[in-house]
Amino acid sequence: MKIPLILFSLLLTNSVFASILDDWTDDQICGWMENPTPPEYIIDEAVKRNLDCAPESAKKKAQEDTGLQIMVYDADFSDSDSDELSKTFENNSNFSEDFENGANVIDWANNWFIKKEKDGNSIYCNKPFDDWSGFQFGNDNWSDYSMSLKMIFPFEEKSRAEVYIRINDANEGYRVYVSNWYPLTNISFYPPYDRFGGGNMVLKRNEWFEVKLNFAGNKLIFLQDGMVIDKVQDDRRSHGRAGVGAHPNTQICVDDIFVKPI
Repeated sequence: MKIPLILFSLLLTNSVFASILDDWTDDQICGWMENPTPPEYIIDEAVKRNLDCAPESAKKKAQEDTGLQIMVYDADFSDSDSDELSKTFENNSNFSEDFENGANVIDWANNWFIKKEKDGNSIYCNKPFDDWSGFQFGNDNWSDYSMSLKMIFPFEEKSRAEVYIRINDANEGYRVYVSNWYPLTNISFYPPYDRFGGGNMVLKRNEWFEVKLNFAGNKLIFLQDGMVIDKVQDDRRSHGRAGVGAHPNTQICVDDIFVKPI
């Protein structure tokens, strides 16, 4: 079987966010452009739509790139090679974010900001208010992957949060409940809300800890600081992005997100 082989990097450019931004309005895109350092994928989308808020320098660069000569080759692939290539594109679940150069995530509540710690490290925090707030990252085609992040509840008040895996843009899918007040935690699925088993976390207030979720096939494992807290088997969703949610009137901060395929 013959298929055109055109620089794979071009095929993968901004693939993580392309399907998400298709549903965004022009006003939402331009709203992000008002940030001092908007994410690169937002700038690319503004240029692609030829919006007035897109920087002239970015528009000019896009025009120059379009004029570049792209060499096209014919490559022979067997059916098995083609299938493997397709899987690579679909589950390109390599992602990292340390918030040192912006936030390459989707803040669906428009309520998160980058905060500088005393040592100069950048972290990502929400402003507590009377509703859920959260952010997402990744691609709907992600399937078997491991996701880890650092989290802190910066205040002593009762605080709760969720970490999501294999969810859609409406946060439907799997989640892990974490708290600085109550040690019992669980993995659950929504909708409908279905809680599996449970385990006990080590309570930490104003102290960083790591949350890690490994999802391979139908097996999901939840770890805190390298210790297995809970694990379940369920097959209601085989793909989905990841994210974090803060309970109403709760502030959390996160840092050092890492995702890799399993």
